[in-house]
Amino acid sequence: MARPEHPAVAETLDYLGVLYAEQGNLQEAEPLLRRSLTMRERLFGPEGVDVAVSLNHLGELCLDHGNYLEAESFFLKSRAIREKVLGASHPAVASVEHNLGLLYTVQGKYGAAEPMYQSALRTYRETLGCDHCEIALLLHDYATLLQKTNRGVDAEKMKAEAFAIAENRIQRQAKR
Repeated sequence: MARPEHPAVAETLDYLGVLYAEQGNLQEAEPLLRRSLTMRERLFGPEGVDVAVSLNHLGELCLDHGNYLEAESFFLKSRAIREKVLGASHPAVASVEHNLGLLYTVQGKYGAAEPMYQSALRTYRETLGCDHCEIALLLHDYATLLQKTNRGVDAEKMKAEAFAIAENRIQRQAKR
């Protein structure tokens, strides 16, 4: 019996792969994410936005595995698709740039990481506002880069801003 190919099936495979990855079960996650990618490529073509989602998730998995070369390849492909389809100033592009910043920081490629963080931060602030949780996460990761490059004062300012965003969001949610 042939396996069904439907966007909902591809999405479910992707979600399940991400869930396994978040649980640390990388061996279960990878085949599901790759199957989702293959299905999405057949369903939407090689430049579909859903293909970019799968590529980004595979990049995250490879980053967690320490397979940095493949992670970079997945991230760059995802970013190219998202830029072409959604435009360079879309939060989905910023998400991949954030991931590239993380990858380059882990690799010690600080000069490559910083422009990724800067671009993602600019896009997030322009599109999501200044107090979105994605900004807090990005600021935390960017602060790590600054710390590693002996810019502790700037890193502390970023960490404080990230904390303030998170604290404000928690307070607003508590009032609901």
